[in-house]
Amino acid sequence: MDLGLPALLGGIVLMYLYDSALLLYHDEIAFETRRGGIVAGGLVLALGGRLLFVPNPLTPHRPLYRLSWLATAPEAGGGAASLRRLAGRSSVLAPWCLWLLALFFIGLPACLWLSGTNAALLAWLVAMYVSILAALGMAATQRRRLALTNRQLWSLARDALLCPPFALNLLRKISLEHGRRLDLRAVLSDTASAGASVALAGVVHSRIATSLTFAEVGGDQEGALRGAMAFYGRLAGDAG
Repeated sequence: MDLGLPALLGGIVLMYLYDSALLLYHDEIAFETRRGGIVAGGLVLALGGRLLFVPNPLTPHRPLYRLSWLATAPEAGGGAASLRRLAGRSSVLAPWCLWLLALFFIGLPACLWLSGTNAALLAWLVAMYVSILAALGMAATQRRRLALTNRQLWSLARDALLCPPFALNLLRKISLEHGRRLDLRAVLSDTASAGASVALAGVVHSRIATSLTFAEVGGDQEGALRGAMAFYGRLAGDAG
């Protein structure tokens, strides 16, 4: 039991982090939101020309967005108001994600350490699957409000039921789909007074500077990069 429990929890953590991690392209950035405001958190690692982003493992209840600083959203008005509206829609799942986090990393160790009986483990398994089904049921009843297709809903259900740690990222996966309706420039422009937004604009500015070193001099890509660099530089308060 002493060796088995750490191995079990370690496996759950690895599956949870694997499912929540994002492999970003050079023109992408990821961030969480809290009550409609940006939280520029998470771990970013360079990995073979891409960027590996791992969100805060303690905040599965926060919406997660992945946006490009070159592309523009297909829909108009994809700024801070849209960000708050989309975050509000997915917030119905936040309590379930927090409950599942507690169930996995507090409830499971308590069952195995304090009790260690098969009955306790069975009770935990029942509670876990009932909670996952309840969260999926909430997503299904709010399907239209969450803008989920039947295919997306079945995909979420399959992942969560076949690999329960994946259920912790239910809200994040839905908000990532919502991110397609957002425009990073509009979001950061509308929230430029917030410290996290300014910091995020600074991160984008520095990444564009790196991308410029690989762009063809005088080419269209260089022109687009310099225009984006000037825009995000202004937001970050960078005079250069």
